Amino acid sequence: MKTRVDYAVDLSARRTAESLGRAELEHFLRPTKLLPTDGIVKATATEITRGAKTDIEKARTVYEWIVDNTFSGPENTRLRPRRHPLHAGV
Repeated sequence: MKTRVDYAVDLSARRTAESLGRAELEHFLRPTKLLPTDGIVKATATEITRGAKTDIEKARTVYEWIVDNTFSGPENTRLRPRRHPLHAGV
């Protein structure tokens, strides 16, 4: 049985993010069956984070791309591509 962990976050408090080493991040960066990290995923991430210098800037850029390029509606709760040059023919 998995243990549930709740976190409380104060979004009004401005703080700097804790810096983690590459080894600590590897767990979160590894691919899974449902979340690949190569191919079109890697190409898109590289393209949209071009110019971002820090991990925080890259994370924000990826987040903003997802918000701008996906949508969910009552007829389909799964995220679907909306518009992006990589999906032009779809």
